[in-house]
Amino acid sequence: MPRPLGWCLPRVNCEWKPPSMPPALRPRVSTAALYRRGPPRLATALYVLHAIVELVLGALKIYKGGYTALDLPADAARFARHHGVSLLCLGALGAECVRRRLIETETGALCSFVLFLFHAGTATVMAYHAHLPTLAMHAPFAVGFAWHAATVRV
Repeated sequence: MPRPLGWCLPRVNCEWKPPSMPPALRPRVSTAALYRRGPPRLATALYVLHAIVELVLGALKIYKGGYTALDLPADAARFARHHGVSLLCLGALGAECVRRRLIETETGALCSFVLFLFHAGTATVMAYHAHLPTLAMHAPFAVGFAWHAATVRV
């Protein structure tokens, strides 16, 4: 790093040092260093399974415009397709964490927390209404993402 102009006055013992980086901006452990031991298998499996399920179900909801077990009015197709787009977005979030190798980083922990909130909220609503098939789909993902968010060491 070049020395700034006027960095030392005559007859003064000055030793120039480059400014130190604030702690918030210091680089953390690189993603490559985290993956030298190989990716964490359980968290990666959770993310891959989640991405596949959400992408397939989201595409089906957009294509069909409805739900398999329910007969809905014609106006409800908009809601079902909106729900399908939401599922595609959640699946894409998980898939991007895997693709960019962010699972064991602070970003991966944040993604897990967001996915936990979604699945825990859905499981709570479905438990209240005693809709067991949907509860059985969301509760394991809620537990898995909560576990991952709580155990990521950055």
